[in-house]
Amino acid sequence: MKVRNIIVFMIAFLMSTFMNVSTIHAESGSRKGSIQIVYKGRNELNHEVNLSDAKFSIYQVHYMSNDTLTWKDNFKDSHISLVDTSAEAREKQAKQLYKYAQQKDISCSLQETNTLGRTTFSNLTQGIYLIAQEGYVESGKSQFESAPFLVEIPSLVDGSVEYNVTIEPKAEWVKPVKPTPSKPHKPHVKTGDDTNISVWVIAAIESLCIMILLYKNKADSL
Repeated sequence: MKVRNIIVFMIAFLMSTFMNVSTIHAESGSRKGSIQIVYKGRNELNHEVNLSDAKFSIYQVHYMSNDTLTWKDNFKDSHISLVDTSAEAREKQAKQLYKYAQQKDISCSLQETNTLGRTTFSNLTQGIYLIAQEGYVESGKSQFESAPFLVEIPSLVDGSVEYNVTIEPKAEWVKPVKPTPSKPHKPHVKTGDDTNISVWVIAAIESLCIMILLYKNKADSL
């Protein structure tokens, strides 16, 4: 009887453990997260400023399927490997993916930063997301832009698994485009061809008159 009770207890314990693990797995698989962008830069006076009205687009490039990251259909033909997770590799991958997204005109969600330089993409399923600034943003006399970047939901932050991730993109100055100098005005130099033809006509008539007078005087003297 005692052995039977132990067996029943063990079966109940194992079933309870299995159900708890299944519940946790299901919750983690369906759990959603967010990506908050905090965008700041330093102006021409080296003062930190909140970069408002900056436009950021977001694309999901990977989604979670059976505990495996899988390419989204619109990115699966990009032939870009995401195996290397180093910071340098991720930066290169993000630029390549953004270029591919532009070439293929892949749809995305777009949001702008508020007066505090913040915006949040919410209700994000597990996977890898590509975020890129569209164009540049102005603050005073300065213009700023940031490179595309990749974010994973969830992310490992300081040893903890985080579903709500905060990112501070590096804002870089946009070098102003130097205006193309206009061609300097060249003064028009008159040449002999530009001289008024009437001057030559008058000179010819005067010469003819002088010749006639000389001829007449010579004839009178004979």
